[in-house]
Amino acid sequence: MNNGSFLNPIIIGRLANDPYLVNNSGKVTAVMQLEDDDRGKITYHNILAEGKQARICKQYLYKGCLCCVEGKYNQAGDKILAERITFLSNRQ
Repeated sequence: MNNGSFLNPIIIGRLANDPYLVNNSGKVTAVMQLEDDDRGKITYHNILAEGKQARICKQYLYKGCLCCVEGKYNQAGDKILAERITFLSNRQ
């Protein structure tokens, strides 16, 4: 599905904050920030998940969780719209 190109990023990292839900005219969106450490340089990525995936993220993810996000950049190029989020660490 995703080839990992610049327009379809695949990012593995830890959440920098707990996800929170935003309700935009009936559409639920989870907003979170993913921290990516690439050779000592830390980069933060703004991630948006929608619908059922947003509720699952809010329920199971928290600050420090390791996860993999596959998606697309929004039109402005400043946020990643998540198509698939894989949880890589267990809740303790």
